[in-house]
Amino acid sequence: MAQRQRRRTSLSRCSLSIALLSALSAPALANGDVAGAPTTLDKVVVTAAGFEQKITDAPASISVVSREELSKRPYTSLVDALRDVEGIDVGMETTDKNGRATISMRGMPSEYTLVLIDGRRQSNVGQLYPNNFGGGQFAYLPPLDAIERIEVVRGPMSTLYGSDAMGGVINIITRRNQDSWHGSVTQGFTVQQDDQFGDARTTDVYLTGPLLKDRLALAVRGSYYDAKASNPEWDDLPLPDGTLWERSIGFGGGGKAVANTNWNTGVRLNWTINDDHDLSLDYDVSRQKYDNSEGQTGTLDS
Repeated sequence: MAQRQRRRTSLSRCSLSIALLSALSAPALANGDVAGAPTTLDKVVVTAAGFEQKITDAPASISVVSREELSKRPYTSLVDALRDVEGIDVGMETTDKNGRATISMRGMPSEYTLVLIDGRRQSNVGQLYPNNFGGGQFAYLPPLDAIERIEVVRGPMSTLYGSDAMGGVINIITRRNQDSWHGSVTQGFTVQQDDQFGDARTTDVYLTGPLLKDRLALAVRGSYYDAKASNPEWDDLPLPDGTLWERSIGFGGGGKAVANTNWNTGVRLNWTINDDHDLSLDYDVSRQKYDNSEGQTGTLDS
């Protein structure tokens, strides 16, 4: 017999990765430069071809959001950080039932925008986000103090990354070994002008430093996001015959959103083998919870 189940649901993800990073070095050439004169280096990207190259030589349309640009505003999600980047499509009609927006590029659905952190895949295929919960894959952003830059590649990258990169690729590059210990704790609040929309708060924690100088470094990170439910209502619409049409708003697409929380924590060990090679061990856990106590987002039959 079919039975409707209403419950608080949680989504979790745990990942363990080992990465061997290699960088190409080139000799410095003197050409009559004055000793001690400042040198301007070209921007270097890695996402377009899988190895370091000048952004002007990359075979793709690329934008880079630098560490300095990220520090200017208290971004709470990847969507916020990339909202003003050219070629990024973020619209209210793409929000899911948690009120989380999605990202699309080149006219493709959000399922074809691949998200990477240091080249490691973060996105899941669209079938793993049923019932309009796809915004979860764009919700996570490492603490701003941990990010070196964000590379955005617009256009098909399926040859290098697979079919879920047909729209483009977003690669979050984190900072490497630091010479000294330092950390940060950041809190942010979003207060809605209209009380029909839920407020939100974020907390980010980051700590990094050397265990062995110039050889072994440790980085610990954590973030927490809490959003209240949104229940906007529309005024009734008058019809030509004088009657009123009672308009209702569903969940997602800029309408209602359930209360939800999202937390993430991770740790990384980075061993510098030599000037050209790093070996890193990274462990990451994230969990999302949302309120479905009244079956607001749908029910399951069992």
